[in-house]
Amino acid sequence: MESINSNRGVDEYWAPRISGDDGDDRDNTLYGNYDYNIIDGKGGNDTIYGFGGTDVLIGGYGDDRLYGGDGDDLLVGDNTVNGIGGNDFLYGGEGNDRLYGGYGNDVYWYTANTGIDVVNDGRTAAEVPGYGGGDDVLVFNGANLSDLQAFRLVGSNNLLIYSPAGMVDGVVQHGVVIQDFYLNSKSSNIEYIQDGKGNYATLSAMLASDDFLHSDPTILDVAA
Repeated sequence: MESINSNRGVDEYWAPRISGDDGDDRDNTLYGNYDYNIIDGKGGNDTIYGFGGTDVLIGGYGDDRLYGGDGDDLLVGDNTVNGIGGNDFLYGGEGNDRLYGGYGNDVYWYTANTGIDVVNDGRTAAEVPGYGGGDDVLVFNGANLSDLQAFRLVGSNNLLIYSPAGMVDGVVQHGVVIQDFYLNSKSSNIEYIQDGKGNYATLSAMLASDDFLHSDPTILDVAA
């Protein structure tokens, strides 16, 4: 397996194993291949492509865009994370992120009180609809399943899921927005929700409970 460390520069590299170092400090564009890739952007604003195969893509610090390609991928990024194909594990990290799982059985991991993540299993990052499918899970780590609440965003097909700890002065500042949830298309939906302790339920069953689905609070900085 080839290994490359780009070491502080505006770089473009192709290899199975790449470490982008401190990027921006500077920006890196990093490409894997169709085999098993481990690519770590570290610092800077990075764009990382895994292509085919089973990839581990880590954006690190900065504003990153990760594209897993076909295969079963582990994607840990900041800002935009796109699994594309395969069974993917997507984690946005701190801040407000956009996660696109694409085809396959995907796991979207959110940690409570780390911003608002926008999840769409039925679109690409280019907003092309009808792209998802599979049985997908939203893991809401750091909160009990029984404490989670949700509501439909006014004037949209989007569903917000949050915990009471994500409310600050009556304003929801932390949670997950599932785009296009109410389009009644399997390709647009997340089927299951789970907390960090392993408790889970179907999202449709959760929505049938008056304790879960609530009226609309005010939301701060949700780009959905």
